[in-house]
Amino acid sequence: MQIKVFSEEKFVEFINKNQEELRKMADKFCVIRISPNPNTGLFEATELDDLLFSDEFDKQLICFDFADVEDDFFEMHKDHFLEAEKRLDQRQSPITKEEALKIKEFIEHNKDKELLLIHCHAGECRSWTVAFCIAKHILKDEELAQEIRKRVIRFSKTIEKRILEVCD
Repeated sequence: MQIKVFSEEKFVEFINKNQEELRKMADKFCVIRISPNPNTGLFEATELDDLLFSDEFDKQLICFDFADVEDDFFEMHKDHFLEAEKRLDQRQSPITKEEALKIKEFIEHNKDKELLLIHCHAGECRSWTVAFCIAKHILKDEELAQEIRKRVIRFSKTIEKRILEVCD
């Protein structure tokens, strides 16, 4: 499985630029979308949304809204995060064990796919860490994991911890 990682902006560009090819290979790729745009609370629209959000593609797309925050920092400032969550009407907490399990099950269900597209808002931490954890702990592809790890701008120990909890 090839894994491509993006910021939300670059994901939309990639989808729009490659929509014809992606439509032809609709049964050969899957998508993980993490955290909608903090300014709108929505994922940016793509030219492929009719496919991505169709019933036929349902098992090939999964969306999450966990925040880019580590457990220890969240716990130290929990009141601040929870107040911001109410004020912004947007989740401010880290990945849960249930979400990590959903990622694992999603990959296991789609392991025959040729391509996995992953994006988060900035494309610097969550998407790259999830990609690394998928390669290392779910696909057990050490070479791919190390290739991805070299490109991680900021690694999330919390994401890896949660995914490891469901992989052991």
